[in-house]
Amino acid sequence: FAVSMDAVVPGGAGGVAVPTTQGRTAARGDPRLPSSAPAGDNTAFSTAPADVTEVERAPVLLHQPSAAETRALYPEDPRREGIEADVGLELLVSDGGEVTRVRVVRGAGRGFDEVAQQLGRRMRFEPARRGGRPVAVWIPWTWKFRLDG
Repeated sequence: FAVSMDAVVPGGAGGVAVPTTQGRTAARGDPRLPSSAPAGDNTAFSTAPADVTEVERAPVLLHQPSAAETRALYPEDPRREGIEADVGLELLVSDGGEVTRVRVVRGAGRGFDEVAQQLGRRMRFEPARRGGRPVAVWIPWTWKFRLDG
């Protein structure tokens, strides 16, 4: 962002300075990019995952583990005791649609957290898009462990 006194609008007591830039710069696009970056440059996006609120299209689920897979991994002690649980996760969906990281944000303990992470890594998505390009993004997810299904 630059202000040039050459861009003073005449009138009033001295005029008003307005922002100016030379050439195509990120000042006309994403403010997180350096001013020397060309407009539309996506280099900052490839290294830092976006938040799901920052994309124009969120990831679309293509595949998740089946109910049979979830039942097979259900922690044994909670199963015997009739315990169900919800595990809150954050999934890092890559620009290729794979889940590359899984963080537990609201754990249930008793083996549920580890199983939820394992199941989360098996999910596949159509990637999120920003500026028409696929980008990595963190998304919230809740894995619900139920004994009846």
